[in-house]
Amino acid sequence: MPQTLEGNRFLDNVIIGSIVETLESKLAKRRPLRFLDRIPMRNALDDEIFGRWTGNIFAADIVGDSQKAMIVSAGKLDLLTTSIPNIKVGAHIDQAMLNRMAAFEERQATRLEQDAMWNFWNETITNLLIGVREAQNAMLCDMQRDVLVYDRGGLKLSGNYGTPALLKPTVSTYWVNPSATPILDIQVARNTAIDNYGKTFDRITLSRRDFTDMVNTDEFKALAAAMYGFQIPAAAVNVGNRMLMEEYAGRLLNMDLEIEDGTYRKQNSDGSTVTRRYLPFGQVILSTKADDNDATVMDLANAMITEAMVAKLSGQAPEGLSAQRFGPYGYWTLETENMNPPGVVAWAVARSVPRRKQLEGTCVMTVGTSDRAGVLI
Repeated sequence: MPQTLEGNRFLDNVIIGSIVETLESKLAKRRPLRFLDRIPMRNALDDEIFGRWTGNIFAADIVGDSQKAMIVSAGKLDLLTTSIPNIKVGAHIDQAMLNRMAAFEERQATRLEQDAMWNFWNETITNLLIGVREAQNAMLCDMQRDVLVYDRGGLKLSGNYGTPALLKPTVSTYWVNPSATPILDIQVARNTAIDNYGKTFDRITLSRRDFTDMVNTDEFKALAAAMYGFQIPAAAVNVGNRMLMEEYAGRLLNMDLEIEDGTYRKQNSDGSTVTRRYLPFGQVILSTKADDNDATVMDLANAMITEAMVAKLSGQAPEGLSAQRFGPYGYWTLETENMNPPGVVAWAVARSVPRRKQLEGTCVMTVGTSDRAGVLI
């Protein structure tokens, strides 16, 4: 470690650990992410993450004394992947900023200067932790859409999470067409889930654009007009009143309706950035509210970060990584071992993979042209 950084209170192990743990708990409240907040994260061993257990719950037999009860199948373990992806992002802290830190420490910085440096470090770590959480949120949304596609950073994944084909319908007429029947399409999908899997979906998640297409169909306008008591013609329904139309849609479907238009940014290897949606246009998710935070339905398996294991073996833990850790977690390293150029990189990392345990846990409907087939992160 360079002499100028030894004991620096801004980059101290204990201080960094405290900052990261505190920020992680606060971020979940301050910056909610729909899918990450709804699906539980569970610390898991690597062997747990490699497989997916599937099985059914059977009602117990009623038997008399000395009679044998039925022995049912315990389920099966399906191999999902042989690689747990690392979710990792770093931020470069250049020489000029390090010089300021060292100068502040050397001359006992004023309270204003200390606050400025704390704000800088907090903001850096906050942004990195948000980046990890956003990646996890995107993974969980893709699991609910039954999409597993990724090709980046040496990791190639493709396939799905095993959602039954009956729960991945494509509507006969895309909702952008006024003659489409979105209410009927959703009702058919719900009935299919009930009739075939005993699963009742009571929530629909869709983009604002797909909702706009829904309420502009002739079918929806006619049903909405009927809710007025036939006092106005269908053509006179004010579909521009979004709050009222959301209420009507929820009442017509007997479901909670939620708009999901969240986005996140990715930086390409050439430095360019692209903005992606968690839930792409043209896809609608049906789910069950009672399944929220139920780990028997689906969860996010969270493994110990490899950096922590390597640090323990080598005895040279990077700053902020003083013990074995489950992510998301942050630490910092030298930019180069020979300090040429001098610099520091702050990191946030997790090793996570979604697990879909109840295959009929969600239904994904294709209702229009999608902006992406599916990107893991």
